[in-house]
Amino acid sequence: FRTPSIMRAGKNLDLGMLSSPFTLVKFNVSVHGDKAHEIQVYYDNTAEVVVSDTDNIVEWSSISNDDGIKRTTPSTRLLRIGTTTQDFNDADQSDLLNWGYWYVMAAEDGIGYKSSATANSAQLSQGSFAKTGELPEVDRSGPRPCNDNWPVLAVSFNLGVVSKDDKSQDHVPTLCLGFDDIISMDYFGSKMTGLYRRGNSNITDSMSIMSNIMANALFNDSLNQICEEFDNEIYNELHEKGGERYALLGSLAYRQVTGAIKVVWNDKLQRPWIFMKEISSDGDVSTVDVIFPACPVFMHRAPESLRLMLMPLLAYANNETEIYGSPIPYNLSWAPHHLGVWPQCNLHPMQQEQMPIEET
Repeated sequence: FRTPSIMRAGKNLDLGMLSSPFTLVKFNVSVHGDKAHEIQVYYDNTAEVVVSDTDNIVEWSSISNDDGIKRTTPSTRLLRIGTTTQDFNDADQSDLLNWGYWYVMAAEDGIGYKSSATANSAQLSQGSFAKTGELPEVDRSGPRPCNDNWPVLAVSFNLGVVSKDDKSQDHVPTLCLGFDDIISMDYFGSKMTGLYRRGNSNITDSMSIMSNIMANALFNDSLNQICEEFDNEIYNELHEKGGERYALLGSLAYRQVTGAIKVVWNDKLQRPWIFMKEISSDGDVSTVDVIFPACPVFMHRAPESLRLMLMPLLAYANNETEIYGSPIPYNLSWAPHHLGVWPQCNLHPMQQEQMPIEET
């Protein structure tokens, strides 16, 4: 699994890389022993990644290469799934969302493999692959509830016959998984998109935006090398300071703190902002006492990222939210605790967790 959330110490911050809405999944295959093997790989995911309740109604689509989307990359197979309502924050909770679209992309053909893709029920897709090695046709009978015969996005790779003499790079099929939330944050009445959308909140553009982003990632030969070099850079720096356990812990901490942030585009100020989510607790937005223990990573790797993370809090504390449409005056004499519950920044001062010493 590779997500290029990269911050390089002492260099200009590449927010485009840090806000990438995709993850690459590589399947490395090798054979041990003299016997050659015929190998196929199967992947699927249900719609549970885009619903707050499995009763939510979902729809799906399979996009072919004659879909009218202009690309400069080789042929791909693209699948998409999401709720039919697409009501931003209709889930009324911070840990499960039911807006935005989940995408799965694979190259049609690669070195040493061929792929196929479908959107159908889990039972039919998995059963067909297990019995015949083939995937069923795309189910055109939807939409339906997520838990009704469990629709999945499925991809299979046929690697053919693999022997121990094959080079490792000859059989490495790769998936690109992407999520487009369309609207990332509501900041006191102003809907903000992810940085990669640059303020374009048009839901009908989701397919073309994600298709191009994911295809460019899938066929970017240097991206894996960049990620691997960065992994080594982080690990080696930490290992030099504190040994193997320190390096492993620090590498995990880097992934946790970058995984908890969302880089958005502030259309009012025409600049990026960063929000941090208080994960595994109550989903608060930009909690000061959560940013504080995470800030050494950002100060060390890219100090500008920490400034962009503090700006939404400072704008609220300084009563600069009027331009966003639904201002809430802040009248406490100490720093705010947080901005709201993800993805809504709409907290009144008296709704704050009152921690005047710790937060200030």
